[in-house]
Amino acid sequence: MNLYRETPFYWRSGNRAEVDFIVQNGADIIPVEVKAERAAHAHSLAEYCKKYEPRLSFVASMEQKAGTIPLYMLWRLKAYIERETLA
Repeated sequence: MNLYRETPFYWRSGNRAEVDFIVQNGADIIPVEVKAERAAHAHSLAEYCKKYEPRLSFVASMEQKAGTIPLYMLWRLKAYIERETLA
């Protein structure tokens, strides 16, 4: 997931929470949680958002529902970010 030709980062709390990818878009730091199964809960992302209050965050999942990015579209993350930034 090297969309920005930069080294991807991740975030881990002091306990077991971990966000899979942290990307930067301008001044925004955007957490992205990836779930390989359906009906997955993004507890780690929720913990990150509670602590840092990012303007944007994303979940990529096999489940296709509002608020998630389908796993097969993760390569278009930059377009999702740009669309949400303009909204």
